[in-house]
Amino acid sequence: MKFFAPIIYLMNRVKYLGKFSIIGGLLVIPTIVLAFLYTTNINEDLSRLERRQDGAKYNQLLSDLLQDVQLHRGMAVGFLGGDTSYKDKMVAKQEEITKDLQALGQFNGSIKTESEEGLRELTDRWKEIDTSIESVSPTEATKIHADYIQSILDYIVEIGDISEIMITDSKERLYLAESTIQTLPVLTERVGQMRANGMNAISSTTEDTSSLIKLVELQSLVKESLSSLQHEIDVMENEPELEKSLKGLSDEVSTQTEEFLELVNSELIRNTAATIDINEYYTLATNIINKNFELYDQGIKEQIKQMDKDLGELDLVRTLIISAIIFVILLVIYGFIGFYLSIRSNIMKLKNVAEEVAEGDLTKEVSLQTKDEMNDVEKAFNEMIRGLRHLVNQINKNAELVAASSEELMASSEQTTSATEHVASAIQEVSSGAERQMIGINESSKALEELSIGVQRIAENSSGVADLTSQTAIQAEDGSKSIQENLNQMNSIHVSVAESGQIVKVLHDRSQEISKIVEVIKGIAEQTNLLALNASIEAARAGEHGKGFAVVAEEVRKLAEQSQTSSLQITEIIHEIQSDTERSVEMMSTVTEKVESGLTISKQTAENFTLILQGMKEIAPQIEEVSATAEQMSAGTQQVVAGVAEIANISKTNSATSEEVASSTEEQLASMEEITSSATALTKMAAELQELVKTFKI
Repeated sequence: MKFFAPIIYLMNRVKYLGKFSIIGGLLVIPTIVLAFLYTTNINEDLSRLERRQDGAKYNQLLSDLLQDVQLHRGMAVGFLGGDTSYKDKMVAKQEEITKDLQALGQFNGSIKTESEEGLRELTDRWKEIDTSIESVSPTEATKIHADYIQSILDYIVEIGDISEIMITDSKERLYLAESTIQTLPVLTERVGQMRANGMNAISSTTEDTSSLIKLVELQSLVKESLSSLQHEIDVMENEPELEKSLKGLSDEVSTQTEEFLELVNSELIRNTAATIDINEYYTLATNIINKNFELYDQGIKEQIKQMDKDLGELDLVRTLIISAIIFVILLVIYGFIGFYLSIRSNIMKLKNVAEEVAEGDLTKEVSLQTKDEMNDVEKAFNEMIRGLRHLVNQINKNAELVAASSEELMASSEQTTSATEHVASAIQEVSSGAERQMIGINESSKALEELSIGVQRIAENSSGVADLTSQTAIQAEDGSKSIQENLNQMNSIHVSVAESGQIVKVLHDRSQEISKIVEVIKGIAEQTNLLALNASIEAARAGEHGKGFAVVAEEVRKLAEQSQTSSLQITEIIHEIQSDTERSVEMMSTVTEKVESGLTISKQTAENFTLILQGMKEIAPQIEEVSATAEQMSAGTQQVVAGVAEIANISKTNSATSEEVASSTEEQLASMEEITSSATALTKMAAELQELVKTFKI
């Protein structure tokens, strides 16, 4: 069922017309789509067949052009070979060729666009041949025509490819198409070349063997084409109509062509001196070519005929399919309309009877003239009406009984309600007294609880204070010891600082003495430098004898300068040491003062800790006694609170019980009022029910 849930959901939400429209759409739309696809396929096949037919018709026009160009070649060779009687025929044939090209240009088939370029090339090349043919030799004319005819043959094949003539559904038609596109056009051209080369050989006054050699080659090619043609015709025996139309004519072409080949072989190839007249040869060859073109034309006509037949059959199939689909759709619509009207008629009958039953007429019954599932609906509907009729009778009887019972119930409920009201009033007074008692006990209990909490906190705090006092006494004693040790340490520091001050002062005095000694060294260095300068001057005066003394004087001067420099450096260092020593002396004085001050404070702190320790030792026993007394008071208070709490619970239980009794009494009173109200409503409903039952026809 889940699989059909979506369609059931949809069908349940539309009317029957919508249901049948949906079902019809589900049936008709796919049918129309399939028909459209099939007819589209048929139309495509028709289009392809029409295209192939256009290709065959176009090739029929090309066969006329091919035949006329081949004839023009023979006439041109005869005229250029010296026979002027061919000129008028040649000119007339040129006009026919021009008309053939014009007819091709006026063709309006489905392949016109694809074929225009090739036709334009053929037309342009023919105009060149038409204007220059009289100024060339017979051999050149033969070659020019051969090239042009080859272009026509290629164009025929191209048209076959464009129109897809070779795509058929049977091998017979395939070989027929091949014979009309390739075999027969090539055969006619090869025989036509034999005609032109034979005329060249006959009219030639020189011993030119090129035409004879060409004839030998063409003779072999013609035999090859005849063999291919015979094979293609033999394949068509499976289609009697084609065989009947082409077999006899094909045999004539083969026989006459072979006779012509034998004539060429005996008269031109084997016989060095031709005995046949050129006009006789032209006429004989032309007749053979015309017979080939007759077969060629017949083959194209058979192609067109077969395509016309296929087109007619496809068109008939398309018409039959469309007609059948339309008929089926109309038949389905007719069936759906009949089905809809049948169901609608039965539903309207059910609706009319249901409306009469709804208005109270239970004497009606449904009568449907049907043997389907609606017949079951008819039976069930009539059974329902009969059941309603019986039900209304029972309701009428029960309504009378209910009316009498409801009156008795209403009287009893009124009496019970009055008694219940008295009980509720008494219980309410008891409950009020219990509530007032409960309020007083609660207030006493709260006061005792607060008192108990306060005493308990005093006991806890007293115990804590005793503990803290003991700990404080211990810590005060430890602090006193620490202060004493600190005082001893401060005394040691004071002595050390005093000694350090004396040492720094001695160091400052010694640095001043060193400074004086450095001044003396500096003076000696200056004197030495001056003596060295004088010695240098005296050495300079002494000349050669004083050079050695001058060197010594120079060295002494350098030593004096170095001593002076070193004394200056020592002086700077001594000055820095003196400066640092002076600062150290000042700092030592400051430290000494601060140590003396700290020593005084430490002594005072030690004395204070001694006093605190004595006080703590006196307070500790008193606090322990207070803590013990507070704990006894807390225990007694808790016992009193427990007793009051028990009394409060008893009062609370009594109050709750009174409230429950009062509540139950009130609920009973409310129930009795509801019963009274229900009895009144039931009496009213019984009366209304009796009035309603009277509206039914039984």
